[in-house]
Amino acid sequence: MTNRVRRTFLHLPLMLLPLDAAALAPEPLVVMGSTEYPPYYGEHLPNQGLLTDIAVRAFRKMGYRVEVRFTPFARTLANGKAGLVDGVIALWRSEEREQWFAFSDPMAPNLIGFYKRKSSGIRYNTLQDLAPYRIGVVNGYADPPAFIAAKLDTDAGKDDEANLRKLIGGHLDLVLIDRSVAQYLIQTRFPGHAGELEWLGPPLEVRPQYIGFSKAAPHYREKLRDFNLGMKKLAESGELQAIMKRGGLSS
Repeated sequence: MTNRVRRTFLHLPLMLLPLDAAALAPEPLVVMGSTEYPPYYGEHLPNQGLLTDIAVRAFRKMGYRVEVRFTPFARTLANGKAGLVDGVIALWRSEEREQWFAFSDPMAPNLIGFYKRKSSGIRYNTLQDLAPYRIGVVNGYADPPAFIAAKLDTDAGKDDEANLRKLIGGHLDLVLIDRSVAQYLIQTRFPGHAGELEWLGPPLEVRPQYIGFSKAAPHYREKLRDFNLGMKKLAESGELQAIMKRGGLSS
């Protein structure tokens, strides 16, 4: 081997090392908190739910790995406030929550209203018409302002499934719930009672869902920016619309 060839060979590893290091560098990790809110998100749903699927794909478009930790909603919210997770999939936006969270571009909306037993015959024109009834809400949810202002008789349960169970058992007169969530839970958890329950329209509120990025977590502005860019890429590719359509959230 000539001296010139030997010198070139000895320098090859140094030339290749930066490329190899870049290739082996792990993708940045984002840790999201979530809870059970099917069909939008849930630990045992396909792809952990429609919004989880969208969120994970949006992050991956921007080169992130994603870990989703499922806990009851009140704990999920507390973890987000404390910065124990990077953010929450998903939240309703409120002025109060803006002290702890920075919100993404809007995602799929909720149709918030009431479910009742068909046999109850409950009807209403104004919320005050519902004053005689006990209404199930979920602990930690940001209920519609008009509903809060009405100061009705409420019972805070741990989740929507528990509230529907109370409604079926006659322990509640109404539950405040997203229509798609109620339909999913009735079909999968309480199919034998499907004929007993019905939606009491129109919706009280149509409310977008957001990814809430914890202001107590590091680099939250950067992650929020990247997530919104990832969402735009999903929309441009048609993937976002396809996921929404599969989930029955768009025509």
